[in-house]
Amino acid sequence: WTSLAGLLWLTASVGHAQSSVDAALQTADAHAQEGDHHAAIAALETARAETPSARLDLSLAVNLAATGSLRDAATLLRALIDAGTNPLVAERLAAIERRLPTLTVMFRDPPPPSSRLMIDGQLEAQLIGARTTTLTLDPGVHVVEVHDADGHVLARTESEVREGQRSEVALMPAGLPPPALAYDQGAAAD
Repeated sequence: WTSLAGLLWLTASVGHAQSSVDAALQTADAHAQEGDHHAAIAALETARAETPSARLDLSLAVNLAATGSLRDAATLLRALIDAGTNPLVAERLAAIERRLPTLTVMFRDPPPPSSRLMIDGQLEAQLIGARTTTLTLDPGVHVVEVHDADGHVLARTESEVREGQRSEVALMPAGLPPPALAYDQGAAAD
């Protein structure tokens, strides 16, 4: 009896989890059909916190991509692929990766080894003497900064990246004019 009772409880628990996943997917789909992908994302994230599910992750990735959060969508899809889920996930990931823009940040002089590359206030990379670093970003305008170990801004610029675009930005230490301006100023002094 104990085994049968345990099996019945487990079956009921799985059934409840499945029905809550189905309900969340239906709610998210209704929001997405209305064009409210942010509401769909909120419903899916709430459901994922209660019942992790590959189906929820897939729907969340689709809705994130619809809002332009391509990096987060790609991260979710990569995790699903690593977990060995449906092969169609790889096709969705490939489609999103084609849309992901990249930004190559170039430095006139290598930044100090303790420097940090910040995008929109979030740490993206520790810089260890590299003259370039390439990042995958969501489409849009981004604030690109290099901070020293104490958090002081060494260089700052804004850069807009568009879907599928490969962009480059050159960062100079704060307070120094870009090389072209320095040349022009020198020519004006003659």
